[in-house]
Amino acid sequence: QTHNSNSGISPNDPTWDSVVFSQIFTIGKSQQVDFSITDTSDETCFTINDGFIKIQASGESGRTFLYQYLKNGIIQTIGGQSWLPFTNTNTAEINSLGLGSYRVRVRDSEGCLVK
Repeated sequence: QTHNSNSGISPNDPTWDSVVFSQIFTIGKSQQVDFSITDTSDETCFTINDGFIKIQASGESGRTFLYQYLKNGIIQTIGGQSWLPFTNTNTAEINSLGLGSYRVRVRDSEGCLVK
């Protein structure tokens, strides 16, 4: 039922007696995005650019994750993109890494960042 008027609903109006409220429910905070580095590998002595970083993320159900990484303080891009999608639901592996200092950031598909 609807009520389109500037005044309130009259307590004497019996047409509103059949209106039933829903059960009580709670809207909570979303789950915070979090991630961890689960494994890393340096370059091997016989091959260059074969290091890797493995990432695992968690957060709100139904959202996907993206990562961004810096090498020696510079954001890296692949195909013109700096935010890259996880290869699986909550894991990603950054491959073909050479000697350097790396940092990783993770966000979800709604833009929520790890702090």
